[in-house]
Amino acid sequence: MKTTSLLPVLLALFATTLPITSLAQAAPTEKNAAPDIDLALTWHQNATAQFVFFSVLEGCYRDGLPVEAAKLIANPDADRPVKRFFVFRCELCHASYEAFRAYAATPGFTHIKDAADFGGKKLDAKTLKQLESDNVIDRVFAMGNLVRPWIQERADRQKLDAAEREKLKQSFKKFAGEGDKLMRKYRVNDPAYFDWTFYGTCQACEAARDFK
Repeated sequence: MKTTSLLPVLLALFATTLPITSLAQAAPTEKNAAPDIDLALTWHQNATAQFVFFSVLEGCYRDGLPVEAAKLIANPDADRPVKRFFVFRCELCHASYEAFRAYAATPGFTHIKDAADFGGKKLDAKTLKQLESDNVIDRVFAMGNLVRPWIQERADRQKLDAAEREKLKQSFKKFAGEGDKLMRKYRVNDPAYFDWTFYGTCQACEAARDFK
C-alpha cells in the first residue's frame, strides 16, 4: 500500500494556525486524564492512522461538511474535547479528531464562501442535531456515520489489491482491539465514559475495521 507524502506539508501548515493541544505532550488534567493509561500517541507516524486522518480530512472537504459540525466534533475549547466523541488515547480516534479539528481551523479559500461550495453537499438538519445532542448514542453514531463512507471511499480509490486490502484491514483490527481495551478500562474508572455502555469499540475504529 502506498502512503501519501502530503502529511508533513499539511501538519506544517496547520501547526502555524492551530493552538498547541497535543494530547501526547499534555500534562494530565481533570479534563483529559486517563487513569492507569500511559500511551504515547504516535498516530502521525503510522501509515494506518494516517490513512484514517486523510480519509476524514478529505471527506470533510469533498462532502462540504459545515465548519460548525466539525467544531461540534472537535472543539479544543470545549469541556472534554476528545472524550465527547472519541475514546481518549485511541490512535485511530485521535487521527479522526485531529482531522476534524484541522478542517475546522482551516482558513477560508479565496472566492469560496463556505465549505459546501467546494463541491460537496449540505449536511442534513437531523445529523447536525444529533451531533449537538447530549445523548452519547445520538452524537457518537452520527459522527461514525460520517467517517464510515470516507474510509471506504479512500480504500476504493486507491485500488488496493487483495493482499494490500487484507493487510490494511488487519492493521485496523489491531488498532480497534487496542481501542476496545482502553474503552473497557474507561467505563469503570473515567466518569466521561460511564454512559458509554453501548460501546464495543470506538466509532472511528469500527468504521475503519468494517471497510470492505
